[in-house]
Amino acid sequence: MGVAAKNQKAVLKGSSIDSKVSLVKDDSTNKLNVSVIFNIKCEGVDKATAEKIVKEAHTICPYSNATRGNIDIQLNVV
Repeated sequence: MGVAAKNQKAVLKGSSIDSKVSLVKDDSTNKLNVSVIFNIKCEGVDKATAEKIVKEAHTICPYSNATRGNIDIQLNVV
């Protein structure tokens, strides 16, 4: 988040992430998949800037890159 904020030339005073991880059954394959909902709070920036920061952070985060396409992820800026 810090790198993304710097890239956006924004001053991020802090952030917090509340995550909910679920196992979801895929009815077509009868397999379980992981689904994650992230509720993200960014301090010191307006919501539009926070959304840009979160979107960019998701593209550069090594964990996001490692799991992209394997986990259903929902990003919510709160």
